Amino acid sequence: MPPSRAADLNARNRQSQRDSRSRRKEYVKTLEEKLRALEAQGIRATQDVQKAARYVAAENTLLRSLLALKGVKESEIVHFIETARSASISKASEQSSSPITTAASRTSTPSGDDGQYTSCIAAARIVAGMRNNFSIRDIQAEFGCEPESECMVKNTSIFDALDK
Repeated sequence: MPPSRAADLNARNRQSQRDSRSRRKEYVKTLEEKLRALEAQGIRATQDVQKAARYVAAENTLLRSLLALKGVKESEIVHFIETARSASISKASEQSSSPITTAASRTSTPSGDDGQYTSCIAAARIVAGMRNNFSIRDIQAEFGCEPESECMVKNTSIFDALDK
């Protein structure tokens, strides 16, 4: 092979290696940026879940205080919760997958209500509190409820609304 051809091949090989290193460096940089974005997204999601948990815990404390003021003992509350949980677990496979009660199936108190429903107004207040500055009436409409109605929504629909 003539020396000029060998020199050309060596030059092309070095250029290809430089190009390859440059592409790899750019690819790694892109992956690192995606990683940072996903980490930030995960942090935001974790913060949202923690905020929701704090809100629910504070509301739970207030509700337990209200129950105590009404003369309900802590042991009765614990018994009720344990009973409701075991009933929920056994009925979970029987439940429909629809998160929100439809206008046709909505009643003032769903038959077989075992604590899996919340009044629409209470659900709307929870979601409004979590979203900050949302209209309770708009959120009620999201649930398919009319203002001032006495309808109930599934508790899972509250979490679905919080995910929006």
